[in-house]
Amino acid sequence: MLVYQMAGLLVERAADAEEVRLGHDGVHVHELDIHVGHVLLPDKRVIRDMPHLKWHGQFERCRVMKDLGLEQSGLQKLVRVGYGLLNLITFYTTVGPELRAWTVFKGTKAPQAAGKIHSDMEQGFIKAEIISYSDFIRAGSLASAKEEGHLRLEGKDYIIQDEDIVHFRFSQ
Repeated sequence: MLVYQMAGLLVERAADAEEVRLGHDGVHVHELDIHVGHVLLPDKRVIRDMPHLKWHGQFERCRVMKDLGLEQSGLQKLVRVGYGLLNLITFYTTVGPELRAWTVFKGTKAPQAAGKIHSDMEQGFIKAEIISYSDFIRAGSLASAKEEGHLRLEGKDYIIQDEDIVHFRFSQ
């Protein structure tokens, strides 16, 4: 698969054991940064054995990936590299128990990110309440992250960061 975007190039193909011995990093999925972009090389053994692997839910999938030495699936890695080539990031919003992911270009300011949700939110933007994803994970919940002081209020010039959890304040 070849995908061209601006100066980036994304190539996906299978690698064999000889390529692994020749110095590609990792064991099963290899990523090389080259001057034109990224090369993802899934191991041919993983592709060969994939039809025989039984997936009995998410736990089993995680166990098999761990046994293969994989931190993420090939699809997850392909999406991550593709986002990078396209200059995209993800931020999150919550309403009650629902978590929603939104995609914007790197460098997007808070009001324009709010506009991805609804144009009225961009026009009436006041502030953005921000908690980083890493702070959220360490705290265990949004309430705990707020109690620990990880909530920040940001204005119109704030540039949304990858994996920010955002609550937009706006007037109608």
